[in-house]
Amino acid sequence: MRVLACTIVALLAACGGGGRSLPAVEDGPAKPVQVLFAQGDRAPVVVNDPTDTSRYPVDAGFVATFALGRQAITWDQRGLGIVNDSWRAPAGTSAIKTVNYAWMAGTTIRPWADGGNAQVCTSFTASVPQSSIKQGALGNYTGADLWFFDASTGKPTSGKGLIVSGFYFVDQSGDGPLQNYGPADYLAPLRSVQWGSPLGNSHWLTTTSGAMSRSTWAEPRRFGYCVNRDQVLFLLAASVDMLGGMADIHDMVLHQALLSSETALGVPSSQDPAAVGASLTSYFSDWTVFIQGAQ
Repeated sequence: MRVLACTIVALLAACGGGGRSLPAVEDGPAKPVQVLFAQGDRAPVVVNDPTDTSRYPVDAGFVATFALGRQAITWDQRGLGIVNDSWRAPAGTSAIKTVNYAWMAGTTIRPWADGGNAQVCTSFTASVPQSSIKQGALGNYTGADLWFFDASTGKPTSGKGLIVSGFYFVDQSGDGPLQNYGPADYLAPLRSVQWGSPLGNSHWLTTTSGAMSRSTWAEPRRFGYCVNRDQVLFLLAASVDMLGGMADIHDMVLHQALLSSETALGVPSSQDPAAVGASLTSYFSDWTVFIQGAQ
């Protein structure tokens, strides 16, 4: 999705994970599972200066806010609550307002180093009880990302990567159908190509629970998807021109994962309630990042 590709440019690097109970991947027999991150019951650290990546915790959930100023972050029985309101943001700041609930791996995770077809998965419970778009703003979005990077050295693809995004809520201006989007343009600040898909209608990821909605809902729903070796090979091959070559699947590492809340205005923000703006409220809980089929 091109609007969400612009979102990722605003992200820099953040990710999220967690889950009090490990969800099962629905297709096929049970396989060994390696849990990479499981959300606990404590409110996460909030990073208000996400341009300084040295402040990002590793192996722990955290929240990073972008171009929002005085953001509203809550924590209750519904999990992490985020109010993403562009009218609260400093006037004149970025048209993209992003809050990421994030997890960053503290160790090197190579899901396909042994040649197997393991699946990297993210699963969570979410609700989006409120969304408002006024005066021509482009849209509101929530999605879950898995970020993979080439950990090799000395190759054209070294340090470059893929961002796989599964969108589960979209409230956008206009009537265009939402199908699979990707690849987006090469995102130079992130040295990555983004591929996105609405959950429930996917080719380069496998939806395990839930489906994308255009309407808000209050009662939490389960969402999740997985990406396997064959799918990443397809994405790498389709991204060759933008990545500068074909990366070796054995060199690909899972760098991070995130749940994202975003408003896209199309213009710099204003605190004037009559100006272009958008607001979005979302809740996340039971977030788990895991590898299915790990040895």
